[in-house]
Amino acid sequence: MKTLTSLVLFLLVSWSSLSQEMELKRYSYSKLFQMIEEEQDTIFRLKNAEIVYNEATDSLFQAKANNSIDSIISTQKQKVINKVLFLDNVQFLTSKDKEDETVNNGVLQHITFLKEVTFSQCASIPLFNCHFKGRLYLFLENRDNQIDNIINYIQNTWNQGEFQTATFGLTILNCHFYNETVIASSLIPHKLDYPYNLTVIIDRCTFYEYQPLHENYNSNFFLIFRSINNLHFANNRIIGESTLINFVSDKVDYTGIEANEFLESSILLRVTEMQGINLLNISKNSFGNHVGLAIDTFDPKHIVDWESLKGKLFSTQTYDNYFYKTNPPYINISTKDLKSYLDQRLQDKDIFKGELALRGKLLNHYNDILDTESKNSVYIELKDLETQKLAYEYKTAPSFDTYFQWKVNQFLKLFSNYGTKPSKAIIFSLYVIIFFAIIYLFFPNSWDSHGRKRIMDRFTFFIKYMKKDAGIHEVYLEDKQPDLMEYEAFKNLLIQASPQVPKFFIMTGLPLYKWTIARTNLHASILSKFDIMKGTWQDLPLKKRFWKSILLIGAFLVAIIYDLFIKILNALMLSINTFTTLGFGEIPIKGFPRYLAILQGFIGWFMLTIFSVSLISQLLN
Repeated sequence: MKTLTSLVLFLLVSWSSLSQEMELKRYSYSKLFQMIEEEQDTIFRLKNAEIVYNEATDSLFQAKANNSIDSIISTQKQKVINKVLFLDNVQFLTSKDKEDETVNNGVLQHITFLKEVTFSQCASIPLFNCHFKGRLYLFLENRDNQIDNIINYIQNTWNQGEFQTATFGLTILNCHFYNETVIASSLIPHKLDYPYNLTVIIDRCTFYEYQPLHENYNSNFFLIFRSINNLHFANNRIIGESTLINFVSDKVDYTGIEANEFLESSILLRVTEMQGINLLNISKNSFGNHVGLAIDTFDPKHIVDWESLKGKLFSTQTYDNYFYKTNPPYINISTKDLKSYLDQRLQDKDIFKGELALRGKLLNHYNDILDTESKNSVYIELKDLETQKLAYEYKTAPSFDTYFQWKVNQFLKLFSNYGTKPSKAIIFSLYVIIFFAIIYLFFPNSWDSHGRKRIMDRFTFFIKYMKKDAGIHEVYLEDKQPDLMEYEAFKNLLIQASPQVPKFFIMTGLPLYKWTIARTNLHASILSKFDIMKGTWQDLPLKKRFWKSILLIGAFLVAIIYDLFIKILNALMLSINTFTTLGFGEIPIKGFPRYLAILQGFIGWFMLTIFSVSLISQLLN
């Protein structure tokens, strides 16, 4: 019993000393800004304080909790602060309004800070529609576990019912940053064992390009987040070609980088120490010139939108290794250094391997989640890098092997996107077939029975029809007379031989004769229905010649179009036959095109082989 009493007394003394050590001065929001205005010095300092909402005086520090844009942007005049601010261990205690649950009491909103602002060791900061014209240094650090003790202290106050919000961290909505900004959030070293929700939200903010102190530097914004539960960086705009966003997420349960517009700026993304339970969402962003990415490991739960990264990606990890070989660690990265790095990508083997390794990670990730479209796109970019490397190697040290690999890669990209798109191979093959068919069209081949004489025969037929006092079917039968006489001779032979040969030959020969002349008779029957002339052209009255000539010319053109169609069809079929290397044992064309047909056959064999491999690869995938 004595031991228990001693333990209780020890705990009471310990809590009393902690309370005295962590006792914070308490001010209302309006009082804080009154103190800032009354400060005679150009620098305002405040340490170890609580900023608490006072319903009687702090109505200007009240905002909608739904974070809608209308609740953030208002016609309220911006409050201007023209002093350097340094706030150390100052806690802004946001609470829910007692009457309206959609309202937050106690937010810093509609304030323009003209000079440098520093927040250090603050467990909770809400910033709505603020403008930072000078530098902003915002450190949510956990130096010597002070923040941990602060949160315990505040939580004890909340448990008494005074405050209702139990979310710690940082909320920045619709704010504007015009100078160097460093936001470093590192609250709890062992946050996974911590019971509270530690959240950072940066939403609908704008980062403007500013004039750096040195001409070789860029306008840099450093966003560093470690050991928190949730990170949301969404709907923000980063403006300026020489603007760099340095984004680090380390030991963060959920990292969301969504729907941001980076315009011409570059971003360096580093996501490290991702554990199995962690979530990552990089999607719907509009990236500018370059995106540096460093991710330790991928998980199927991770969402990385490749479409926004395509053609802009480089390895941040490899870039760091390259940059800090010649620069001390404290030197800021600039776009000039980035351009130098990208120019060295093909020359430096370590850089090239690092770039391939990053894309290899993405390739495996998309393969694991069965995202074939993104996987193929990453593979194409990876092979493009390889092709550029081969071109560089050939220019620096020419060899047939390098040249051959380079040109084969170029052809595979053009023909089938490196085997990822067999449909493109079919389209490309059709172009080759049509190209050679056009050549064959102007040269005779054994498949075209009439050849060049076909059109001349059409002229002869129509002139003969207009000069003769006969129907068009009669002129047609007259032209077919040599063939008909041959068929008629065959028929007479059958009739004369009837008593002298077995009936089998007569019974099978006569149907053959009728079938042979059936086509000619059918054509003649059809032509008899469309007899335009009733007599000769010379005998036609003048008033009928106009519309008769229109009909005759129309019929002639239809016949010519039909002849051209057959000629084109023959050339196309010849090209297909040659491309597919069917051959039929001969090349049905003479002269120079005969050699082109052999060349086309080789091209067709090569292309069809690649098409087959591409198709099989896609089927296996």
